[in-house]
Amino acid sequence: MGELLSHRAEARAFLPSGLNTVRSVGSLAFKSELARDYACLLDVDDQLGSWTCGPIFRDAEGEQFTADFEVNYGNSIEIVTIENPGQRLPTWLPHRIHDLGNRYRHVDRSVIPPVRLQNAKDLLQYARVTVSLSDRVRLLSTLDEQGSLSLAVCQSINMTARAVPVVASLFLQRFIVFDDIDELPLGPDSRVRRR
Repeated sequence: MGELLSHRAEARAFLPSGLNTVRSVGSLAFKSELARDYACLLDVDDQLGSWTCGPIFRDAEGEQFTADFEVNYGNSIEIVTIENPGQRLPTWLPHRIHDLGNRYRHVDRSVIPPVRLQNAKDLLQYARVTVSLSDRVRLLSTLDEQGSLSLAVCQSINMTARAVPVVASLFLQRFIVFDDIDELPLGPDSRVRRR
């Protein structure tokens, strides 16, 4: 039928413009801004292990197509294509992906949750923050005692670094969760708790 050729995105890709990631493997290159936005959502998805840009597939006649993402969920792989008005999806692609034992998903703009996307972008600004052991212990032990805390209360915990970068980094490292990340923009009343 066809084959998976590689995991390299096309050269004419939309570059990541300051995007920090925590779950991506390999180089980052996106076909569209919508694909870049979807990558932000992948990085805050608790279910996945990692994701890669641009897996390339070819059918038996030699036609080649670059999907947007390969998402690794540990026990399954999902290949994702993102809505792109200038791109025609080959009819053979979903069948080829299933033949390889993977799931297929096509994403259009209507399924991108705007609040979660903005929260993901806000949190990913802190993807490269390293949290000291002492700050991690202080925040996590306070959460163990209190159950959950507002982001405003986290500011009052005696830490060596500022609270927002610490909380964001620990969220991205999957130590803590935000209770309302899908419903409300992150702010002083946003609640965090241990995972």
